[in-house]
Amino acid sequence: MPLITVTTQWGEWRRQHPDSQVTADNPEQQSYLEGQVNYREFVAEDRLVGNQTTADLAADTEILGLTHGGQALAIPLPYLREHRIFRVQLSDAAITVLTSNRGAIRAYLTGETRITQWLDADKVADSNGQVWMLGEHELSNNAGQENPRLPARQAQWAAWQGAYENTRVAGK
Repeated sequence: MPLITVTTQWGEWRRQHPDSQVTADNPEQQSYLEGQVNYREFVAEDRLVGNQTTADLAADTEILGLTHGGQALAIPLPYLREHRIFRVQLSDAAITVLTSNRGAIRAYLTGETRITQWLDADKVADSNGQVWMLGEHELSNNAGQENPRLPARQAQWAAWQGAYENTRVAGK
């Protein structure tokens, strides 16, 4: 099984996974803020190959990176925050990226299923009115259908492009 990650706020994670444990003595005081490592200074260094604006993205633009079927895709995070349900084709797969109102982002291989609306923090509906529950490994409904989660990575554009030179940019 691939390692699947999600970046979210501690409160949202705790609500969805109340039995979670962390290594910090007091997780409420532990800093989980994005940008704790100063990547902006890192990408501004002259010796960094990716210190340029390409594909209309600045080197330090935060993106969600997806790979599937030998292809790579980068989606700017500001775009996903504005388009909380984003459907895209990558290789031969239809992928739906869901961004919660608190910023948690998950990508699922959804095939013919067309998610059209958020119902609450853990549920969405498709174009037929079917309710789907968000899970850490799949998007599932009461009829027993499951759409698997697709591993995704948050990164800065310069780092992602360095690893995936021929990546496509969506939603810019």
